[in-house]
Amino acid sequence: KTLQTITDEQYFYTDTNETENHSFPEVLNNMLSKEDSLRMSPNESYELAISCLGACLWMLKRCLIERQLLNMKQFEEYIPIDEVMRCSQNTSINDVTIYHTDLSRQRMVLDDITLCNLDVMDNNEKSCGTLLNTINHC
Repeated sequence: KTLQTITDEQYFYTDTNETENHSFPEVLNNMLSKEDSLRMSPNESYELAISCLGACLWMLKRCLIERQLLNMKQFEEYIPIDEVMRCSQNTSINDVTIYHTDLSRQRMVLDDITLCNLDVMDNNEKSCGTLLNTINHC
């Protein structure tokens, strides 16, 4: 349904003199099934990622900012640090350290205890006082 919505709403269409071209961003294009000529089904290994994109798209539509953000075509595939470390056992330790350092400067991973202590999503009371309640003004 996510890919159908993206196509129907024409988020990634670019106007040309002759016709309209549908151009998914490269990262999303790699997540689509190669067997589907209409490009309306995800690759098996990316089904959950496309589903999560649908949830993000729903929230952006609710806030009325989906067109502005999706038109930027700024997508990046997130690969968890532990997955990078597991897949890169065949490379030298310096390459892994450099790559790990580059990734760690871009993202921060919080465990469940930290999220609970910071009251990011929920606390024992209502949602009052949580980070989500503070920044969620849509």
